[in-house]
Amino acid sequence: MYVVQLYGKFQIVSNSPEAAKHFLVTHHKSFKHGDRPSGTRISDPEANFTDPDNNLKVRKLLKTPLGPENIHQCISVDDTLASSVISSWKDGETVNTHHEMGLVGHKRVYAFEEEKLESMRASLSEYNNCMSSIIFSNENNGLTDAQVSSLMLTLIHAGYRTTATMLVWVFKFLSENPQVLSTLKKEHDAIKAKEARAKLTWADVKQMQYTQRVNGLFFIRSGSLDRKLKT
Repeated sequence: MYVVQLYGKFQIVSNSPEAAKHFLVTHHKSFKHGDRPSGTRISDPEANFTDPDNNLKVRKLLKTPLGPENIHQCISVDDTLASSVISSWKDGETVNTHHEMGLVGHKRVYAFEEEKLESMRASLSEYNNCMSSIIFSNENNGLTDAQVSSLMLTLIHAGYRTTATMLVWVFKFLSENPQVLSTLKKEHDAIKAKEARAKLTWADVKQMQYTQRVNGLFFIRSGSLDRKLKT
């Protein structure tokens, strides 16, 4: 469970059913489930995905592109990209994204999505990604362009904000606990030496017993209240 800031407001996100259950059982009286109206007006202005039928349709459409097999194929690409970004950081350099810049980004994303939709439909070629799965769905009651844009923006936020927030706390706590970082490195180096490979793979995670314990950082971050009902 960790905190993200969407549309200028804090929200709490849980990364597992156990975390969600703990939150709902112990703090359910202090919070209201769902997004803020201001955020919903940006990500889903037509309220397309509050309808149960639409939610079911979306889950079916995303089952394949967001399935474990496709996600595992992205691990090596993401690892290479993350390594290149980290190596470019300088001591003391920070990045700050303002809310106004986020709004400008939304407009650019929508424009890019419209261009991508037109390009995909014109080429009549299916790709192994979420947008292709949605627009080339065989269902007669497919999503409209507005619904596709809203859904893709939601996926972008969900994929970026949660991952970025988690990585920030990973770097923070590891930098403050050099002994933990050293133990992690030894565990990873031992696996690479055992498998005679230069890089780790998704399958290696099962062998990382110490790394699994470090995942507890999700529960260390103190939460911020959103839409508090009682004081």
